[in-house]
Amino acid sequence: MKSLEYMGDMDDRISNFPDEILGHIISFLPTEDAYETRILSKRWYPLWFLYPSPNLDYDYSRCIKNGKNGSDFKFMVYNTIFMRSEHQPMKSFRLRCDDNVINTVVAMEWLTKAAEQGMEYLDIHLCDMKIYNCKLSVFSFRNLVVIKLKEVWVEVSSSAVDLPLLRILHLNKVNFTDRMDLFYVLNGCPILEDLEAKNTSLHYGWLYDYDEYFIDFYDEFKDFNNLVRADIMQFSDEEVPLKAFHNVEFLRLERVVYHVSPVFFNLTQLEFVFGGSTDWKFIFEVLKNCPKLQILVVEMPLTRYSYRVSWFPDNLPECLSLQFKSCTVTNYRGLKHELKFLRYILGISTSLESMRINSLPSLETLEKLELKLKELIALPRSSSTCKVFLNDDYFA
Repeated sequence: MKSLEYMGDMDDRISNFPDEILGHIISFLPTEDAYETRILSKRWYPLWFLYPSPNLDYDYSRCIKNGKNGSDFKFMVYNTIFMRSEHQPMKSFRLRCDDNVINTVVAMEWLTKAAEQGMEYLDIHLCDMKIYNCKLSVFSFRNLVVIKLKEVWVEVSSSAVDLPLLRILHLNKVNFTDRMDLFYVLNGCPILEDLEAKNTSLHYGWLYDYDEYFIDFYDEFKDFNNLVRADIMQFSDEEVPLKAFHNVEFLRLERVVYHVSPVFFNLTQLEFVFGGSTDWKFIFEVLKNCPKLQILVVEMPLTRYSYRVSWFPDNLPECLSLQFKSCTVTNYRGLKHELKFLRYILGISTSLESMRINSLPSLETLEKLELKLKELIALPRSSSTCKVFLNDDYFA
């Protein structure tokens, strides 16, 4: 509100500006502050709805800090949406709110109105989500280019999913009522370029034999031919087949449950986070199918993990000896299999420029790690220009 107080102090000077300029100034304020400018004077009162910003950003926590309550918040949102002219475009809609403040009917009324006025960008984060309080159905808004959902329950109708323009889809702690819902959503995004799906919950129903039900859809899962970036967590072939991501340039896999890898013809950056069934065998299975790989990041678990370390490949992946440039290992402890992996990379990568090792000194002294690395680095390297960094400090 300090910005509004400042505006009040400057009122005599800037109130003589044309309406268009004042409206332009208001458009740079947070939506709550833009709405409050109506109380500055009669001169300012009509400007907030005559020249509304096309980007709506609602944050309930900001209202609380300004002494407002849930009713005030809903009244403000309603006015800033429904008092706009139908000819005034609404490009983005961002909502941060506890879902005990709104319910499904209220939220969908807001979103539907925004969609009718051309909403392209949707970003919603609901805290303390409750399935019976606020359950959103947002996958039929055909103008959407970006969807970002966090801590949201969603409702999906297979016939209503239609996202022909969607390029970015980020899902974080999103709950789907049915196992097939995620399938319907992803198959309804034909030009998707950026997918992020973390901590996604797929709840199983009781009406179907889902093992047989899913087989009918598996072969119909559309490949993401436009997808450039994928960051996925806790997925398996039964939910989203790995082959769907064959065209990506960036791929991050965290605690996934895959056993067979497609060929990633365009992949240049690959990141693994150990967990689930992610093991060395799976990592090398993917690596051998990445002919253009340049950057590899491997994140070890924060706590001790039952590694599957008995298997290392006999045939070395060619991608690690050609254009491969950078390798990073995080949460490094200096365990036997980790050293073996580093020795493996340094020994075959002829174009390697940097090896970055980020350790967990709380589990083993840094001195011991440095000693082990010195022994490792003393071995012949395939790349004479490779630099090794320990905890971001140049080591050798």
